[in-house]
Amino acid sequence: MIKIRNLSADRWEDFRNLRLEALQNDPLAFESSYEEEKTITQEEWKRRIENALFAILNGKPIGMIVYIIGNKIKTKHIATIFGVYVKKEYRNQSIGKKLIESVLNIIQENKNVSKIKLTVSPEQIAAVKLYEKYGFAVVGRLKKELKVDGKFYDELIMEKLL
Repeated sequence: MIKIRNLSADRWEDFRNLRLEALQNDPLAFESSYEEEKTITQEEWKRRIENALFAILNGKPIGMIVYIIGNKIKTKHIATIFGVYVKKEYRNQSIGKKLIESVLNIIQENKNVSKIKLTVSPEQIAAVKLYEKYGFAVVGRLKKELKVDGKFYDELIMEKLL
């Protein structure tokens, strides 16, 4: 049975391995690249894991979602979702849905948050539909936002008002 939960900082290598796999398998889904993140320090991975939820099967992470809540006076009402990934062999099993529902529940516990935002490649049709199902709407399009293998790609800006 799949559980959605945090991982402790001592599981940073599991996080790193899943993230690096995601960057290699779905380069259009992330602003970062494998080449950039493979050199990140252990301390940085331990810091980053604090804001991540994982889909766990038999003790191993098979999916993840990362979120941050603004901490500045002008942006503490905004949460941002990023780093969403499910291993290819586990897709179409409602794992992305469970990750989104779990992160939305956590974010909505913070009464200061009135908006959640994310960006997504329009090429990722299933992801766009999943976000729309949970009330996110496209509010803009960033042209030529990513350049992967010499080709430019747009990004959609999506937001959900609480």
